[in-house]
Order: sequence, then structure tokens, then C-alpha cells
Amino acid sequence: MNIFLDHLPTKIKKLETLLLSKDNYNTTELLNEIHQLKGAAGNSGFQALMDRTHRVEKKLKLTGIKHSKNAIEALLEFCRETIIANQQNTPA
Repeated sequence: MNIFLDHLPTKIKKLETLLLSKDNYNTTELLNEIHQLKGAAGNSGFQALMDRTHRVEKKLKLTGIKHSKNAIEALLEFCRETIIANQQNTPA
């Protein structure tokens, strides 16, 4: 399996934790994690995930966590769907 996909569940969990935290400093950390996800997705050939992550990163920068929460949650679901789709296409 692709190294990116191997690490994606850990990245999802970290983003979920940051999203649920009440710490006001998490916006910067959340932006950093999303930016890293965008780069890793692009470098691993997951263009659709990279594009979606870029849009969420941009929205988060402009509006903050409160107004980006739904977009981030949708991104996390897309990450899960990416994992599932690639597991189904990988021979056992």
C-alpha cells in the first residue's frame, strides 16, 4: 500500500483532535496539518484530495475554525473515502 495512505488515518485522527479542541491556538496547528496533508497528497499523486485540501486551507485562513468546521469535516470524510477506494483497488 502507498505510504501516504498508510499514514492518512493518523493524520485524520490528529485533525479531528485539533478540530474538537477548545484551544484558541489550534488554528495555526490545524493550518499546518492541513498544509502538510495538501503537500503529501499532491506528492503522492492524489490530485483530487490535494485540490480539496487546498480549498479548505484557503477557507480556514480566511474565516477561521468556526466558519470552516463543516468544510474540514467534509475533507476528513473525503480522506476516509480515499482510503476505502484505494483499499478496494489494491490486490490482497
